[in-house]
Amino acid sequence: MSEVEIGIGVRDRGEDAGERAEPEERVIRRYPSPEAVFRASYDRLVQTLTLVAGDREVAADAVQEGFIRLVREWRKISTYDDPVAWVYRVALNLVRDHHRSLGRLARLLLRLGREAALEGGAAEENNGAPLSATAVGDALRALPTKQREAVALCCVGDLTRRAAAEVMGVSEGSLSQHLHRAKEALRARMEKTS
Repeated sequence: MSEVEIGIGVRDRGEDAGERAEPEERVIRRYPSPEAVFRASYDRLVQTLTLVAGDREVAADAVQEGFIRLVREWRKISTYDDPVAWVYRVALNLVRDHHRSLGRLARLLLRLGREAALEGGAAEENNGAPLSATAVGDALRALPTKQREAVALCCVGDLTRRAAAEVMGVSEGSLSQHLHRAKEALRARMEKTS
């Protein structure tokens, strides 16, 4: 069961109407545990964020991560006026991050498709149509792990080469080699598939 406290806030009805601000009741929910927050709000959170994300699975993943963070930081968050709002904020930021990643991936796919088309005449061989995102995605998945990681961190994740090398546990020189090989493999594969 959740404990509910009533607080008093002030609601401004608008100076244009010439009315005074009057007190407004504010509900502060105190939940005994993260599980209580989860039971009270999970379905609503997923439904709401599905509208934002456009994908129920993305929304559910973001909400799940929000609850994982809630559990980790429960001592602090349990003192907040509305822990559910905190989970919303975390999950919404995760959905936004997901959309930014998709945007970076789309830009990468377009750039690689254009480069392959310009260098190999792939667009002409495909009746002038650009390479499909599916073809480029398949090409990315076919890369060896280190090459795929290098492309993901530098091109999609927007990390500097130094930071990406650190994340991968390799030297900057090795990272550059992985990126170069990945770019060559992607071009070759996309020229074949178009």
